[in-house]
Parts: sequence; C-alpha cells; structure tokens
Amino acid sequence: MRHSFHRAARRHSIFSGVVMTAVAVGFAGAVGGSIYYQTAQPETVRAMVTDKERQVSSDTDGNTSSKYIVFTDKEVFENTDSVMRGKWRSSDLQGNLHAGCTYDFNVYGFRNGFFSMYRNIVDAKHVSTEACPTNKPASARAPQS
Repeated sequence: MRHSFHRAARRHSIFSGVVMTAVAVGFAGAVGGSIYYQTAQPETVRAMVTDKERQVSSDTDGNTSSKYIVFTDKEVFENTDSVMRGKWRSSDLQGNLHAGCTYDFNVYGFRNGFFSMYRNIVDAKHVSTEACPTNKPASARAPQS
C-alpha cells in the first residue's frame, strides 16, 4: 500500500513540474514576443488612407479597451500609444489623418491575423498629391462654387 502511494506522489510531482515548465516557457514567450514587437525595426510605408475607426472591446468584467485602426490602400495599421517608442499622442495623430490623403507612415511590428495584431504607426507625414494637396478633410478640400 505504501509503495503505490509513493508512486502516485512521484507522478504528481513530475506532472506539476511539466505544467510549471510549460507555464514558464509560455510566459517567457509572451514577454519576448511583446518586446520583439515593440522593438522591431521601423519601416516607412507610403499609403493613402481609405478609412479609419476606433475599435472598442470589453471583457466579461465590463472592462473596456480601444485602439485606433487606419485602413489604407496598402494594408491596415493600428495607431496606439507605445511606452517603448515614447508615443503618447495617438488621438491627435488619428485626428490628423484624412481619407483620400497620402502619408509616409513610420510603422513597426508585424501583422498577425490570428491575434488581430497590426503594425503600429509611430508617426505620419502628409504627402501632397493632386487629390489631396493639403492635409485637410475631404469637405475642406472640395472646390467652392
């Protein structure tokens, strides 16, 4: 009787060790992935904004979070603050982007469709085009009659 009890305890401790190792590896992977995402080499992408929105999500406890999304003719970006990049003015940046205008976006990160992750915009510089010579909303760009 005593012998089988020790065998069960040994199996339990091995199982606990495997679970704890898996949790530790998963945590390290999540932290490493987040650091890699935040420190990835930035790239400049020239694209025309086609639309923009704010996505809001909530959990079962009623806590909400939001992020800005920018749709372009090249890809979809997110526009969120970044502690590691020193970016604190996402709302101002979002307000200065206008559909139909072209920008040089300084972005970082990677796209992961499974986790709904987009490359993040650090900043954007307006590019003057015939369709959008000044960085103004379409209603302000329309010719006056």
